[in-house]
Amino acid sequence: MKKIFVSENCPVCGTGNWLPKSDEVYAFRHARKEYRIDGLHYAECNKCGTRGYLPGQRKENQQLVQKFQEALVGYISSSDVLALREKYQLTQKYANVIFGGGTQGFSKWERGISSPAGPTARLIKLALKYPEVMNALVKEAEVSLEEPINVASPRPTVKVFYQTHLTSGEAEDCFNNCVSSIDDEEGEDTWLPVGKRVSRKLSACHS
Repeated sequence: MKKIFVSENCPVCGTGNWLPKSDEVYAFRHARKEYRIDGLHYAECNKCGTRGYLPGQRKENQQLVQKFQEALVGYISSSDVLALREKYQLTQKYANVIFGGGTQGFSKWERGISSPAGPTARLIKLALKYPEVMNALVKEAEVSLEEPINVASPRPTVKVFYQTHLTSGEAEDCFNNCVSSIDDEEGEDTWLPVGKRVSRKLSACHS
């Protein structure tokens, strides 16, 4: 049965409606191959062009992606990779040392840019399930889990807007009144100026 999402008033411009769409594509790499998942859901304002998610759309997308990825042999999800670090309170740097992910391995895996494959994926699954496996890997890598190594607290669930077609001036007026920016990995505001138009990831302060 096709999932039905109900349109809502646009929280950015206030005059248009967020209309449900289902033509988004998610691409990711696994075992040196690129995969595409079509038909993901989002909403777009019929006035200002701002895109975001209606209630239930993100959950439905997660389920579609999870079902697709679970069918792949040897695949481990980005949420599982993050769960490993959270369980053992590891920084990405320490995790890379223990599992041999290079300098950017865990960063890319957790963002879904790529995924661990082969022996690394199997080790992560085993370590997530069996602490004794993790202890053996830590000992082999000659690092310690005794020191408190904090994983950054996960961000709260927020309503995300992006690719707005407002001019920069209009965006400033609107955004300063109702939304706050999301910091990127370097701690800077995520602004992507395109001529006089802007594209920005935002979280609604009233969510």
